[in-house]
Amino acid sequence: MNKYIVLIAVFLLAGLAVKAQDKVANLEGINYQAVAFDDENHEIVGADVVNKPLFEREIGIRFTITDGPSGVVTYYEEEHITTTDKYGMFGATIGLGTAVGGDYVKLLDIPWINGDQWLMVEVSKNNDGSYKQVNYDKLMAVPFAFYTDDIADNSITTHKIVDEAILAQDINTGAVETSEILDETIQAQDIATGAVESSEILDETIVAGDIATGAIESAEILDGTILNEDIANATVDLTSKVTNILPVANGGTGSDGSNVVDGQILIGDAASGRFVPTKITPGDGILITETAGQITIASPPISASVDSDGTFTIPVGSNGDISAGQSWESPASLQIPPIEGKPFEMGDLFLASANVDLKGCLLSVYLQSVAGGGDAKLKVILFNPTNNTVTLQTPVTFKFLLVK
Repeated sequence: MNKYIVLIAVFLLAGLAVKAQDKVANLEGINYQAVAFDDENHEIVGADVVNKPLFEREIGIRFTITDGPSGVVTYYEEEHITTTDKYGMFGATIGLGTAVGGDYVKLLDIPWINGDQWLMVEVSKNNDGSYKQVNYDKLMAVPFAFYTDDIADNSITTHKIVDEAILAQDINTGAVETSEILDETIQAQDIATGAVESSEILDETIVAGDIATGAIESAEILDGTILNEDIANATVDLTSKVTNILPVANGGTGSDGSNVVDGQILIGDAASGRFVPTKITPGDGILITETAGQITIASPPISASVDSDGTFTIPVGSNGDISAGQSWESPASLQIPPIEGKPFEMGDLFLASANVDLKGCLLSVYLQSVAGGGDAKLKVILFNPTNNTVTLQTPVTFKFLLVK
């Protein structure tokens, strides 16, 4: 039976709370001593030797500190290599071995305050990495640890306490001066009314709720620190507060409106970054009427006269340019009255000609519809099939021949 027994004697010589000469000692670890016995039977003449000490042998020791007998949480785990003496006794300091696992890297980090730490001891008698558990008991307090429940007044100073472990209720009134508190750790409720003057507060730490109505004049506020939401509706009268020209960036036109005339509108000028008052220029077949505060844009019907030979002459305005592959079309309002005794009917054919050189452009005309009064609504199209822009002499007069 390959089983060995360790008789344990634990001495917390280093302790978890040692006080010497009013200073906390270096907490290196927990001293551990024990005797290792081997209960494997060894036969000799006349008797079997049982529980023979493992004397003068190199063995491996593994210490594991858990959160209880179930060992759900492993706080700390380390391994030692040591040699027993001629009586099988060995010693080790828990905390100075080779850490091999656990949630914490040193003993002081373990939450000892929970008071439910258990120590598991395992031995590898041949130091071959094969361990067997020989003991698993709860760690108990020692005299040094009991002393932490009876600390004398003033025996612990602030520098001995871990950061953030001092609570507000632990500080006597007036014990801490403002200069001793780190920046931004003083809250508004910690300051008595009237205790701090505005000149003593850092920039931007005063909020609107801290300023009495009328306490600050506009002249005392730095440029650009007033936002739109800080101005009540109707507080600023632009007609009296704005002089000269209001820039576009501030909601204005960027232009002087003192010399505007009827019919002008504002057109954006990217080069100058402002709006420029200007008038609308009418195109062909467009009529613009300008009055104070109003512009009327219309496309009046184009009427045609009837010649004695039965042709229709219609003056059609044009800027004269037709781009390559593009068309010019007559306005949709082009109307021709019927010839007496020859009312227009859908299906009638119209032949068209022009009084100028069309320079290769194709001329076509067709009847779109017949109006209620009998007028024919015609569409005239000039198409430029060339590869260059064509410029025609304007205005162009078209003649139409009705074919029924």
